[in-house]
This record gives sequence, structure tokens and C-alpha cells, in this order.
Amino acid sequence: MFTEIVFYTEKLVIVAGDCNLPDIDWTYYHAPNSPVYNTFIGFVNNYGFYQYVSEPTRGANILDIVMSTSNTFWRILLFLFL
Repeated sequence: MFTEIVFYTEKLVIVAGDCNLPDIDWTYYHAPNSPVYNTFIGFVNNYGFYQYVSEPTRGANILDIVMSTSNTFWRILLFLFL
């Protein structure tokens, strides 16, 4: 159901949380070949999400995510709150 909502909306969609998938390479939106990683990175890539967390959040890994379907989400947010 969630994927249907994302696919059929033109509205901004934001996903945030702790994904606990430390082996995702967010520079290239690539992940190891395993069912969990394939499902998650496929969702991210298929629906055009942009990941905004670029610094490690736990050790050397990026575990926390803030993603949106807009590549200008941060600029909009900063404009509204600054």
C-alpha cells in the first residue's frame, strides 16, 4: 500500500528513520546483493528518493536516513525556517 501511495502521488514524500543497513553506498545508491538490501535500495531507486544524510551517524556508517522525492527538499526547508 505504501508503495502505491508513493507511486501515484505528485506530492512531496519524506521518509526518515533508522534503516540499520550499514553497507549501502549512498554516494552511488548501491547496496550489496542480498534480499533485504535489494528490496530497500530498489524502493529508493524506483521511486526517485534522494538521501540527505551524508555523514556517518553511527561509527563509520550512515544508519539514519532522511529521504524525499524532491532534490530541493533541504533548500525549501531552510527557506521556510531561516
